[in-house]
Amino acid sequence: MYITLKMEIQEEVFTLDLNLANRAGRIYRQQFERDILKDMSDLYRKLHRNPLDIFDLTGFDAEGKTEEEIHDELMSRVNVDKLMTFQSESIPLDFEETERAGQIIWAFAKNRKESIPSYEDWIDEFDFVLPVEKIIPALYEAWGKSAKPIIELKN
Repeated sequence: MYITLKMEIQEEVFTLDLNLANRAGRIYRQQFERDILKDMSDLYRKLHRNPLDIFDLTGFDAEGKTEEEIHDELMSRVNVDKLMTFQSESIPLDFEETERAGQIIWAFAKNRKESIPSYEDWIDEFDFVLPVEKIIPALYEAWGKSAKPIIELKN
């Protein structure tokens, strides 16, 4: 599936042509010896936190409890450190995560256009910081939408 991401960066429209086909995963593994699905998923989860993550739900069972009992139990399971982090506007990616995100984007771009140079040369072509925190979620969601199989079970 081909997609073009358009972004306004420094008051200019920037486009990125990508191919979301599975070959990008092979390009990524060959170049960086990493799993593109795992890395994309890890980055996506960091950028899109789940509000339930502030609770330690290990062994939690709501069956047979009143709403008040459930509330009290949940409040006793709040992880204060996670709550404070969750309340901040965003969790910034560290350098390694930002680099990994750039490499993922490069693999999808390379999958679209074979003539794209090596990752290092490609990333150096930009005179701005690539907004990976916006691109990775868009890629993750687009890739998920492109892979909706229809499964028919037969007895």
